[in-house]
Amino acid sequence: MNGILRNTDLRLDEGDVILGVLAGAAAGGFLLSAEAFVAMAWPPYGCGPACGSAMLGTLLFLGLASLIAAFIYGLGLALLAGPLWWLLHRSGYRGWLAAVLLGAVLNLVVGVVIAGCSLGIVACLTGTGAVVGLLVWRVAYRKTSTTSPRSTLAGSPPAG
Repeated sequence: MNGILRNTDLRLDEGDVILGVLAGAAAGGFLLSAEAFVAMAWPPYGCGPACGSAMLGTLLFLGLASLIAAFIYGLGLALLAGPLWWLLHRSGYRGWLAAVLLGAVLNLVVGVVIAGCSLGIVACLTGTGAVVGLLVWRVAYRKTSTTSPRSTLAGSPPAG
């Protein structure tokens, strides 16, 4: 059965899942840091174009913050999204829309319940989660018609 939400014609490989989580962590960390950079540099919160030479320091901050945020985002992917993604996968919800919704809803919940963020920050977090969910889905899943020498995860249909 194929669809944008339920798709049982997709399978997972361990290597692709690990690569997808790493790519998602890197993208999530960078996107969150870029959003913080824009908030710091954009009036009324930041100094805007008047910052001048301070922008170099801000760009260095962006690089360091991206690494830290990627580590934290990766923990969230492994501890929060991983088990829920596995349940969706076992239930046949393997389409890209399921991944986008999972990422958006998890970031929404983390932003509102755990961090108590403002509406603007929650909107950015939700968008970031949707993008990361789509990226992880795209990297991790393969059609069952393609053959791979790697073994599939438990619960995935055999390649064939």
